[in-house]
Amino acid sequence: MLYKKNVDEIQPFITLEKTVHIFRLLAENMNYFPDYDKDTEDTLALTTMIGYVQKNYSQKIMLKDISSSGNCCKTKCTSLFQKYLNTSPMVYLNRYRLEKSVFLLQNTTMSVTEIAYTCGFSNSSYFCELFHKYYNTTPGKFRNSNR
Repeated sequence: MLYKKNVDEIQPFITLEKTVHIFRLLAENMNYFPDYDKDTEDTLALTTMIGYVQKNYSQKIMLKDISSSGNCCKTKCTSLFQKYLNTSPMVYLNRYRLEKSVFLLQNTTMSVTEIAYTCGFSNSSYFCELFHKYYNTTPGKFRNSNR
């Protein structure tokens, strides 16, 4: 029954934020699988690091900050992100920031520069470059076509 409930909760998840929820569910239920102690430890560390990114994405974050939040070294941090999310911690951070920027572009009148800084990007040029890389359009064009 617990398995069925968790499967039903997992099916609609498509965003990175929802992925974290999946990891939290896994971490909560890992005590039912005692053979996976190492995975439990890794999953809890990863969940903590993801939570750190989601809480602090608007700040300047470096790899050492993310790894410290999960009580592991930078190498272990990178390894966990790669193993479970198939991406690096910094790429995850930038994708999360971009998701937040999409919401702001669609729901506010903030300028692109304001959105870039609000989402933790150090300059708007880099934000626009990264936005174009992932969405194949500029933030301004995206806003105009998605309002």
